[in-house]
Amino acid sequence: MDFSLSKEQEMLRQSVQKCLQNQGGIEIARSYMDGEPQRLKKTYGELVQLGVTSVNIPEAYGGVGLSNIDLVPVFEETGRVLLPGTLRETVAFATPLIARYGSAEQKEELLSGIANGQMTFALAVVETNGSYQLGDIEGTARRQGDVIHLDAVKTVVHGGMDATAFLVPVRSDDASSDGDSLNGDSSNGDSSNDDSSKGGSSNGDHEGITWLWVERDHDGVTVEPLQSFDATLGLAKVTFSSVQLDEQHVIGKWGNGLEMCEDCVQDLHAAVSAEMIGAMEHVLDSVTEYAKTRVQFGQPIGRFQAVKHRIVDRRLELETAKSLVYYANWAVASGSSDKTAAVYSARSYATEAFIRAASDNIQLHGGIGFTWEMDCHLYLKRARALENYLGSVQDFEEQTASALGW
Repeated sequence: MDFSLSKEQEMLRQSVQKCLQNQGGIEIARSYMDGEPQRLKKTYGELVQLGVTSVNIPEAYGGVGLSNIDLVPVFEETGRVLLPGTLRETVAFATPLIARYGSAEQKEELLSGIANGQMTFALAVVETNGSYQLGDIEGTARRQGDVIHLDAVKTVVHGGMDATAFLVPVRSDDASSDGDSLNGDSSNGDSSNDDSSKGGSSNGDHEGITWLWVERDHDGVTVEPLQSFDATLGLAKVTFSSVQLDEQHVIGKWGNGLEMCEDCVQDLHAAVSAEMIGAMEHVLDSVTEYAKTRVQFGQPIGRFQAVKHRIVDRRLELETAKSLVYYANWAVASGSSDKTAAVYSARSYATEAFIRAASDNIQLHGGIGFTWEMDCHLYLKRARALENYLGSVQDFEEQTASALGW
């Protein structure tokens, strides 16, 4: 199977790469970390002008009507520079969720808003119990006449400080389904929480789950910044206190949130994996150049066998990850019967490969690799932050095994 980029895909990749480099590359992330989001906002606006947010939106709603495979080079480039913000969640989760399950009015309003850059979404799933499992959701949505009353506290919301709206799964009051995790059957998504009781599907209260979308400036919505070891994520705690919504804020069928999530979360995992291989490739390019120029004992350190082997091993893993990631995105785009196995095998492999590459990058740079001025630590932080995003490596491996019938 040939995954070489088409002429159009290569043009899009080059345009995105040029845009990001013109804005400073990794300096976009550093400025964001310093509390200066203006560069990110300008970059996002230019990406909108390039049509990045329109790639997978149907033409009827201002999009280009392409698929996941066309987004891979985009996310590779954003991964190279550790782009902060909401692009990933907006394009790779909100767009497919709304396009597949939204009403005609929602598609007209929200997809058009995504295409023109006016609407950006963050995924507000995790609650104070620290679990990504939908069965552990405690936030509620209650219908009273024509009004929906939302009460929930969501934490560790990626891009929550930048989004104009939130996608919120909540427990519905008059429907039931076999609710489970974002990955189907397990997952404690908080790497700092080792309570295994939150990881199994038998522990959640499996009532119906409903997806709502809520504007950031809606009455009753409070957004608070959260500290994180990866300050490029824009993490936030979002509180929905007695928020009153109408039916237009319900995406899909009331109580059908699990099925919708299992479908669209694969798009998001495929995009995360694409970002990882882009970041990994940048890391390996950087350390390879450093090994050519850093002289020790009278010769470049790249001549030492131990250094050579470490870099080559990571390069081999990168090539394997690329093959898995491209196939996973093709499988999602084409609706292949093996898409679940493809997505989660790519996600688990790319995650571990990225962590190893980012860790070795610091080690091979030596003492200077630990300094703030070097970018090495930024990539390791991103690798560790994504390691447990929407599940853990163990969850992804279990999903792969289950999909293969093992």
